[in-house]
Amino acid sequence: MELMVGSLYHRIKDKISLTLLAGSDGFYRMVRWIQQDEMASGLHLLRSGDLVISTEHTDVSTEELIDYIRSLNEMNASGLILYACS
Repeated sequence: MELMVGSLYHRIKDKISLTLLAGSDGFYRMVRWIQQDEMASGLHLLRSGDLVISTEHTDVSTEELIDYIRSLNEMNASGLILYACS
């Protein structure tokens, strides 16, 4: 069953700690698959509609993170969740 990002967000936001930082304009995008990607593994494994979860964002520069986000947008990924491990 495919869901839109916005629908998925509203279903889980009270169950796990999520903070929306940007991208609510993309809430209409469909989530085809959920992938874990640690930026170094490469975008070649990701496809259109993937909701990407990444924990590696703290070790990269702002420029690298912006480039990564742009690449995901160009491939029509459904979204990006940056997970901060503690």
